[in-house]
Amino acid sequence: MNLIYIIMTISIKIFVITSTNMIIEIMGNKLKVLHVLSSLNVGGAERFVIDLGEEQFSQGFSVAILSFGTTEDALVSVAKSKEIQVYTIQKVASLIGQFTLLKVLRKYDVIHIHTAYALKPLSIVMKVIGTKQCIYTRHGAAENNSSAWQKVHNNFRHHITAMSFVSQEAFDIFRRNYPWRDIPMSVIDNGVLLPSADKTLNKDSDTKLHLGSVGRLVPLKHQVSLLNAVSILPQEIQSQIELHIFGDGECEEVLRSFASENLSQSSIRFYGMVTDREKIYPSFDCLVVTSETEGLSLVIMEAMAYGKPVIATDVGGNSKLVKNNENGWLVDYDDHNQLAKLIQHLNENFEQITAFGLAAQKYVMERFSLATVVKKYAKIYRK
Repeated sequence: MNLIYIIMTISIKIFVITSTNMIIEIMGNKLKVLHVLSSLNVGGAERFVIDLGEEQFSQGFSVAILSFGTTEDALVSVAKSKEIQVYTIQKVASLIGQFTLLKVLRKYDVIHIHTAYALKPLSIVMKVIGTKQCIYTRHGAAENNSSAWQKVHNNFRHHITAMSFVSQEAFDIFRRNYPWRDIPMSVIDNGVLLPSADKTLNKDSDTKLHLGSVGRLVPLKHQVSLLNAVSILPQEIQSQIELHIFGDGECEEVLRSFASENLSQSSIRFYGMVTDREKIYPSFDCLVVTSETEGLSLVIMEAMAYGKPVIATDVGGNSKLVKNNENGWLVDYDDHNQLAKLIQHLNENFEQITAFGLAAQKYVMERFSLATVVKKYAKIYRK
């Protein structure tokens, strides 16, 4: 009799204990989380949200993404391939858009916003649906302190139940511009999905030094600094360098023109937008990040997880990931000469790239597991 009772009880109510140390009931009681993005074009925040959603889904959450982009955005299919539902609302300011938004938001327990651009279109609907857990994560260190942004943030302030930042710099900048004291705020590092061991193998070796750049081709990322650095190297060194540029954006034509005029001795490939990480990171030996500012760069973490060392500007959260002369190298922003000297040094001391790549992989695997990030967000969701 006791055995029958136990079997019947288990069949009615099954519990899964996740790494977040929470018990989530499978039968209709999953925590429903909606991640909100301005688009699902390729970008660090967008990629992170998909990875976060995938890990949350594996731990028993019900997860969806709301995008104000289009159904043709490059990462829509990637999100759906991870069994994450995607809603796209383009004309969100219209009456139909607001009604659709209202229907979507009512389905979820937690609204997790990952872009400042979502605050204004969400403000009216949030007044209608009433109390919900609303988390606002700042992925970058942009000031957003104009009078227009001040108005948007202050109008939305009373809907926010908690805020998180991916770097201490982002936290400090926001608190300087918005000295809010009534909203819990914390720094939660981004995490990365770790590739399987067979995916971290190096490409076929040759005599050239392969340098990679991954990210939007926009002024903030300043990829022209890398091209400038290579262009001032002696021609015999230039001929030993191969550049792999992943991404697209407004600066693409400028970069192509510069390469055509100044890098005749180097091999350079522009790949455009690529979403498959297994086609990106194995193609080069070392990642170069030349940004003016960064939060906690997912691209850097991904490269390190694939066993690639990183050259990065010493800005934002980069120094939290890249330990100078240990697992990578830090350079000053827009210092072509410093970057050029480092590239020449690595070209002549390739063994450092291999050694630092292994150190980078070990560092990120030990400190930036996405499962840990899910646990931290779960605590905020449940408060």
